[in-house]
Amino acid sequence: MIKTIVQKEFLENLLSFRFFITLILCIILIPLGIYVSTKEYENSQQDYQQSLSLYRESMQGMRNAIDIDARGLRPPSPFSIFAGGLEKSLPNEIISSRNEGLQLENNRSFDDPLATLFGKMDFLFIVSVVLSLLAILFTFDAITRESEQGTLRLSISNSLPRHHILIGKYLGHFITFLIPYLMALLIGILFLSLSGAIALFHGDNPIRLLAIIFVSIIFISVFFNLGLMVSTLTKRSLTAQISLLFIWVLLIFAWPRVSHMIARIINPVKTQQTVNLEKALVRKNIDDEKASRLKDAFIKRGQINSEGEGPTYDELRAPIVAELKEKEQQQLDAIDQDQKARNSKQLKIASLLSRLSPLSSLTFALTELSDTGIQDMENLYDQARKFHNAVTETVHSQGYKDDIPGMGMRMAMGYINMETVPQFTMNRISLTQGLQAIWVDVLLLIIFNLLFFSIAYVGFLRYDVR
Repeated sequence: MIKTIVQKEFLENLLSFRFFITLILCIILIPLGIYVSTKEYENSQQDYQQSLSLYRESMQGMRNAIDIDARGLRPPSPFSIFAGGLEKSLPNEIISSRNEGLQLENNRSFDDPLATLFGKMDFLFIVSVVLSLLAILFTFDAITRESEQGTLRLSISNSLPRHHILIGKYLGHFITFLIPYLMALLIGILFLSLSGAIALFHGDNPIRLLAIIFVSIIFISVFFNLGLMVSTLTKRSLTAQISLLFIWVLLIFAWPRVSHMIARIINPVKTQQTVNLEKALVRKNIDDEKASRLKDAFIKRGQINSEGEGPTYDELRAPIVAELKEKEQQQLDAIDQDQKARNSKQLKIASLLSRLSPLSSLTFALTELSDTGIQDMENLYDQARKFHNAVTETVHSQGYKDDIPGMGMRMAMGYINMETVPQFTMNRISLTQGLQAIWVDVLLLIIFNLLFFSIAYVGFLRYDVR
């Protein structure tokens, strides 16, 4: 009996105007979104390769270690084509400086202000906004329409189990919807494969792609069940439609943004500008203390040498600099650890609150699978710190330039072969780590499906068909 209902709903939807609209929108938007994102990725990759080539050309010959600022360039993520996430917000240049320490910069040119104003239409946006809206428009009158027409009373009077009707309607509507969605997605993937922008079927990329499609289908199913639920809890199609639009706006636009604002109120965090100023103050205080102690050491050296042979300036300097360097590092680490703990707490609060909306679970899952999520941000910062430590050990430990008040400058040259300066390499999060990071969000999407369908089932059992 369920099969018969599925066939009936499938044929009715297949010949409906909303199926035609869905087909047109999917065929246009999904391939177009993938095309535009692919071109944007290719441009970003070209800029990265040019910048890397220019940097490598500059890193040749011998140079005084005092003047060297090592740089690392972050390549764009290939799967940002599907979910841009933090790709444009993350630093794309890592600078390891002797005086300024580790600096993370985003020096992308502001050449597309309209894209910033209106947002990016990538695959994630299309699924989360366009397809979720189309899903509720498919099911808002699944029960109310037949109730208004009187056909629902006839079906139930023939001893047709209500759960058969509900399951049949869900499957009939959902299968019909998947046809234009998968067709459009296939066209987009075909273009992406032919473009050669990324090796789509190499390594673990096919599994990553299938995981993205799987999560998107579960998300779309959530809104089908939501539409079915509201349709069983209302008597009129117009009431169901208005109610669903209100819930959709709340879940898609309002709550994910409000949750972050609430987290900032509950657990405020210092801005990065404030943190940088605190670090600059620490460095200044350490430099002042170093200058004062080196001056004393310089005077002491002069007194000793006037009486006979004694330690050289370098020998007097070494323990002072080592002590103050450790002190500076401890203070800077304390600032970083405090800021990291505050950010982590705020992020946990915001993530927990935002996951009351299925949109957040979809966003977290797709961005992690696309290497543009929060885990990738933390991975970048960890690798940047390792790069800075390697440069400090190799380059910044060589030579010195001490400005001693009233006694001029004391320098020691330390020439470095530029080819020996550490190179920054971006190691992406593995697929296994990505899948481990998204299991909670996949589980939540499944729970949303079960919850909405269960409420729809209970509501339909109590539905008055008169």
